[in-house]
Amino acid sequence: MTWIQANPGKLVVGVGTRFIRDDFFWRKLMKDRGISVKIVTYQGGGEQLLATLGGHSDTGGASTATFMPYKGTGKLIPLLWLDSVRHPAIPDVPTAIEEGSTSCPGIGEGSWPPRARRSRLFRNSWTPSGK
Repeated sequence: MTWIQANPGKLVVGVGTRFIRDDFFWRKLMKDRGISVKIVTYQGGGEQLLATLGGHSDTGGASTATFMPYKGTGKLIPLLWLDSVRHPAIPDVPTAIEEGSTSCPGIGEGSWPPRARRSRLFRNSWTPSGK
């Protein structure tokens, strides 16, 4: 969150389409935390996944069914889980609630940046606020 606050509008967030859960989450998080990100909408989750893998967006959000197959490959690294409790398959990933959002109980999606983008954008700057 520190990097996002220090670099308003520079984080590019890919969402599958407008008015879906991850789109609402990021817009609410911007309002709640006073941050600014660039939201890019795609024509569905497949297009958004390819854009994230290809480096056209810094991070993308989707269900575990879409992104979990990439968990062990190192191509995508979980950054944030959009629910009120941590996911058992990624227990070290903080929830959005832990990061100060009040808008995501039960969403059950995650934010997964590509490995290269995470190291460039979030190195030592995204830490659970409760720690």
